Amino acid sequence: MDIQSMIDFAKQYVPVPVIVAVAAVIMLVYVSIRIAKLIEDYLEERDGKQIKIFDHKKIWLSVFWCIIVSVTLALAGFIAWRELAYYALIILGASTFLYEAFLKKAGINDKNSSN
Repeated sequence: MDIQSMIDFAKQYVPVPVIVAVAAVIMLVYVSIRIAKLIEDYLEERDGKQIKIFDHKKIWLSVFWCIIVSVTLALAGFIAWRELAYYALIILGASTFLYEAFLKKAGINDKNSSN
């Protein structure tokens, strides 16, 4: 099964804006993790001790951005409000599952954000 047939299959069951939202959530989580890492490094350098305030950051950032993007899709009218929870779970699951593969395919090295 090639990539085009998989996309066509997904488009039968999931609206295209939701598919785009999955990629957007992946990139938002990646950028947010990088920003959190920079903040941690700055605080560690300033205080001279190890600080770990952003434990499990990938999980929490995924949930946060999933909620924000899902509500935005509902406000824009791309999905119905009654389907919000369903599509939010699809976005969360797909973005979490495809995170590493998407970044690898995009050529982004993600060695610093292992949480």
